[in-house]
Formats: sequence, structure tokens, C-alpha cells
Amino acid sequence: MKRVLFIGNSFTYFNDMPLLFEQLANDAGFDVHAVSVTKGGWYLHQFADPENDMGKELRSVYPRHQWDYIVLQDQSFNPAGDPEDFLASVRSLRALMPQGRFVFYQTWPYEPNTAKLASVKTSYDDMYAGLRDAYTQAAREHDGLLVPVGDGFHLVWQRKPELSLYMPDAFHPNLAGSYLAACLFFGCLSGISPLTLSTPKKLDESKAKYLRELAQELISR
Repeated sequence: MKRVLFIGNSFTYFNDMPLLFEQLANDAGFDVHAVSVTKGGWYLHQFADPENDMGKELRSVYPRHQWDYIVLQDQSFNPAGDPEDFLASVRSLRALMPQGRFVFYQTWPYEPNTAKLASVKTSYDDMYAGLRDAYTQAAREHDGLLVPVGDGFHLVWQRKPELSLYMPDAFHPNLAGSYLAACLFFGCLSGISPLTLSTPKKLDESKAKYLRELAQELISR
């Protein structure tokens, strides 16, 4: 069995993505157990801080198992807005958690043409590029795996914008967005094609098939 520790915020826990990933993976024959340490809006530097509640929780959870993978996901804008804080936080977490391969959950820009995106005073493409570059740099620095969920959101917006991956708030993932993330985590961690995965009951089969094919395309690059 592979053990995966997810550290992040609502981009991780919306639609219970780690559990969705675990269930899909186990159904496809990849034996995995996922555990999450998450809190809405949280930054990685807060998890690295031993003085706050989630920092304390992480220090309690980490020693319980030998983790094969540790997934890191920062506050949604921070890697693009303050990449040095993001990279410094990853280094602090590496010192805290020396065992387990780091996996970087590359997240997505806020939905185009929305007040949410306007609130961070940047463009869709610039936020996408900033997130991609920061997570890619962290993966290179720590010999980690990059799970390109943000690339998937970007391609869906370019190719099939009617297939929304966002909740009405314009930044959290809906079920389709979380399913795409789970497909990519499965493919990146298992080495098995996401085309083998099943479809959640509440997700349209044609959408799910498209997202599995997109995940396979991204993993094959």
C-alpha cells in the first residue's frame, strides 16, 4: 500500500478530492491510502509554523506513518504573488518532514473575466504562468513530482470553455475540477493510465471521459 499525505486548503478538500482519488485508485487496482491535513485559506508557511493549530496537527500526523508521498498545495494565489514565500515554506516543510517524496499540486488561476480574478490585479494567463513556474521550480529543487492540475484547467478553458471546472465563486473546483485533479494524481503517482478510471455517480459520463483523456494527454507529455 502507498500512503499519501495531503497538506493544503479548500482547493484540496473541496469535493473531498483526496478520498475521491483514493477510491478511484483502489477501484483501479492501485492500493493507496490518503490522509489530509487541511484548513480553508491556509498558507504553507502556516503549516510550517509550530505555534499554530495546523502546524501542531501536522507535527502530530506526520510521525504516524512512513509516507510514500507528501502533497503540498499553497494558498491559491501565493505561489504566483509571492513565489519566494512559497519556496521558503517548502524548504521549511522539507526540513520538518525529511521522509516521503514531495508532490506539488499545481493549482489553477481564478476564472477569467470575474471579480475574483480582478481582485488580485493580474490576468488569467499571468496568474496561470506564475503558479506553473513556482510549482515547477519547487519540484525541481526538491526532486519532487509535479501534478499539472493547473495545466488541465488552462487547457479546458482554451479548448472547451463550456465545460466549467469552477464553482460559482469563480475559484473553487466543482466536482468536474476535483475529478480532473484526482485523475492526474492517480496517473502521476501510479504510473497507470487514468483512462482506466471509473466515473463518479454525480458526474456526467461524457464529461468524465473527456477529463480522463485530457489527464492522459498531460501525463504523456
